[in-house]
Amino acid sequence: MKPRTEAEGCSQAIQNAFQAVVAVGDDGGRGFVTESRKGERYVVTAAHCLSKRPDPHPWLDESRIWRVLAPLGKKPCICAECQFVDPVSDLAVLGAPDNEELIGECDDFLGAFAALQLGTLTPKLDARLKGWLLGPDGKPFRCRVRYRNDRGLFVNDAAVPIRGDMSGSPILAGNGAVIGIVSIATMKAKHGALDKAGIEGGPNPRPDANLPAWLLRKMPMRAVRSRTATGLVRCAFGIMLLVTPVVPDPSPESTSDQLGRVAAQSVDQQRTPV
Repeated sequence: MKPRTEAEGCSQAIQNAFQAVVAVGDDGGRGFVTESRKGERYVVTAAHCLSKRPDPHPWLDESRIWRVLAPLGKKPCICAECQFVDPVSDLAVLGAPDNEELIGECDDFLGAFAALQLGTLTPKLDARLKGWLLGPDGKPFRCRVRYRNDRGLFVNDAAVPIRGDMSGSPILAGNGAVIGIVSIATMKAKHGALDKAGIEGGPNPRPDANLPAWLLRKMPMRAVRSRTATGLVRCAFGIMLLVTPVVPDPSPESTSDQLGRVAAQSVDQQRTPV
C-alpha cells in the first residue's frame, strides 16, 4: 500500500483555510480566526495554550490577556479578551477587548486573516471521515478522524506526528469547515511500535459540541458528512435482537413470600454437610 504524502490531494481551498491560523500564548500554541454573521471576529484555541486563565468575575477586567496573539512564528504582541474558557474540554475563545485603544488594535489584527467556518457533525454511533491538519512547518497534511455522537474527536493515521506546538490548530474536514481543535496527542507508542508515536490522539474538542450556545447562535455553521464505521455491528446486533427470545418477567413476590424463601434457604445452608 502506497503511503500518503503530506499534501497529497490537498485542494487550494484547504491551503487557503489554514491562512486563518494565528499564534496564541508564550509556549508556541495556536488558534484560528472565525467570524459571526454580523462580522464579529473571534479566535478559537485550546485552553492550555493561554498564558493565564481569567478570574470568574468578568467585571473586574481580569479576562483581559496582554500580549497573547501574533502571526505564526512571531512573539505575542496583541491584547485580547478571554470570552469563554472550558478547562475540561480544553477550549477557549478570545475576542477584542472592551477598550477603545485596544479594540482597534485587535480588530485590525484579526481582520488581516482569513476566517474559518465552523462545521457541524451529524450524531452517529461511530463515524469516520478524512481530515486535514497544519504541520509545524506550515504545510497541511492528511489524517483520519473518528467520533461518537457528541463526544470529542479522535485523530489517527496522521501523515505527520502531532506535536505540542500544534495545540490549538484547527482540524478541518474536506470541505474546509472546522470540526475539531488539536488538544491531545499520543506521545508514546503502543506495543513498542515507535513509528506510531504522535500520529494519533484524542479526545479533541469539537466546536459544535463544546463551544457555548451564545457563540454558536451567532455563527454560520456548515454541515459535514461522515460515514458510519459500524454498519456490520449494527446489522449483527439487529439479527441478535430478532433471534433472541423475549422472556417475560416473573410475577413479583410479596414481602411475606420473599421472607419465607430467604428463611428456607438459610435452613438448607445449615443442613448442608461440610
